[in-house]
Amino acid sequence: MIKYSIIIPVYNKEKYLKRCIDSVLNQDYKDYEIIIIDDGSTDKSEDIIKCYCDEKIRFFSKTNGGVSDARNYGITKACGKYFTFVDADDYVSDKLLSTIDSYIEEDIDVLSFNIVIDNDYSEEKPAFDTTSGEQALTNLIISTKMFDTPVSYIYNVKYFLDNDFKYVEGKLHEDFGLTPLTIIKANKVKSIHEFLYYYVRNCEGITGDKLTLKKKAWDVLYHFDFLYSDVNKNKNISKETKRIFNSYIANATIRKAADLINKEQDEYILELKKRKVYSLLLADNIFRIIKKMLIKLNLKMYVKVFLGRGNR
Repeated sequence: MIKYSIIIPVYNKEKYLKRCIDSVLNQDYKDYEIIIIDDGSTDKSEDIIKCYCDEKIRFFSKTNGGVSDARNYGITKACGKYFTFVDADDYVSDKLLSTIDSYIEEDIDVLSFNIVIDNDYSEEKPAFDTTSGEQALTNLIISTKMFDTPVSYIYNVKYFLDNDFKYVEGKLHEDFGLTPLTIIKANKVKSIHEFLYYYVRNCEGITGDKLTLKKKAWDVLYHFDFLYSDVNKNKNISKETKRIFNSYIANATIRKAADLINKEQDEYILELKKRKVYSLLLADNIFRIIKKMLIKLNLKMYVKVFLGRGNR
């Protein structure tokens, strides 16, 4: 059995694809496969992929269904015991797998590592030894670092499939909608300090136009509803973990209001009020007590003053 599957979803990434594939092929650890999913590219991405005649590469071409669909498809093709994602415009350290292999344990469900953004900024999640999923998620949430990007994790394939985890198709912020669940439901999670992934921001991805910002906000609200329902009906998750988790998803959902203006913002805030999202916020110190009171009294003013956006 192959130990690691590296899944690369591709859609119109001809400018970056060679660098991505080369970085994966340059691993100093050899027990792995590469699964490349061309998600209906209309540029020369498929031609570039076909130029690689390496026995480690398994190539699949499908009609365009979006990144969530491509990821879900790739997982079903994985022959490894563990899998991880690499986005086609990013690249990885040549020690990605050898480093992971030096830390991974036989029955671990999820292992987290760190990423470097644009070679000049890093998101350093806390490192911790193997612990429960509940404790791991709590550690990540209280660190206030970005932790829901799926490219900074390696998963046990059986654990992922047994729980029927799937990225929601047709929704943005699909990482926010799934990554927390993959952690909180795990039996064993480990987080290592090493920076093994290089995330490259480019202007060709999802844009920040008015319609896209509106969709991002409403998709976060969709994920909020699902996450809240899924976790809070789970009797195996402690009340304290639920309390921390609920505050995290509430904060994330409230922050999206800052990306909207005028009528769109008013409509979004109305939905937050209907759900009484503010009630989920922690109030365990004076700062959080005041914040919760302000949001309850005037959420729109809080967004304008403290998150920096309002009618204009």
